[in-house]
Amino acid sequence: MITPSALFWKANFHKVIAGIVQDAGQRSRLNEDKRFRLFPGKSRRL
Repeated sequence: MITPSALFWKANFHKVIAGIVQDAGQRSRLNEDKRFRLFPGKSRRL
């Protein structure tokens, strides 16, 4: 039997994972920006 708290935890878990993934994506984008500023010729534009 699945308890409401277990369902709530599962939903929160997915939210947390999504947040971590999004955070990692933003961090890598910031690194790309830094690299672009340091080496404008080498970094590729999207």
